[in-house]
Amino acid sequence: KHLLAAGVAPGEAEKVLAPLNAAMVEFSITTGERPAMFIAQVAHESAGFKYTTEIWGPTGAQSRYEGRLDLGNTQPGDGSLFRGHGYIQITGRANHEAAARFFGVGMHEIVAFLQSPSGACRSAANWWVSNGCNAIADTYDFVALTKRINGGLNGFDDRLSRYKKICA
Repeated sequence: KHLLAAGVAPGEAEKVLAPLNAAMVEFSITTGERPAMFIAQVAHESAGFKYTTEIWGPTGAQSRYEGRLDLGNTQPGDGSLFRGHGYIQITGRANHEAAARFFGVGMHEIVAFLQSPSGACRSAANWWVSNGCNAIADTYDFVALTKRINGGLNGFDDRLSRYKKICA
């Protein structure tokens, strides 16, 4: 019911419910406001758990992924191949390599893993914990949490609306 409250379509909710619950347990996103804040933020980031791959234009910003050493994009085609994947998107060859190591999958499997319900949920939960989001959620600071995830307040009204509907 929390997924539906967050505006997730019934089919998407059914698809992600079990892997989402498992990932939240695995990464200790289970107490206080953590679950509601996590679901609200991830639902926003993924358009209701709909997208596991960055929508590709490519836009001007996406075109600049190619050759970006800070993302580890050293091979021709890395920009598109290692575009964002997962519910909180992993972007760039280096970040895909780190996820592959962490989850014990090969580089030839990491994109498919991050696109699967289980992989998308686990990678989002891992990103959440690795970036201190449990601690922020424990302070009830939704603004700080949004800034940590997004780098700013893009989509803040939608994120907050989803959160309030889950809490209701």
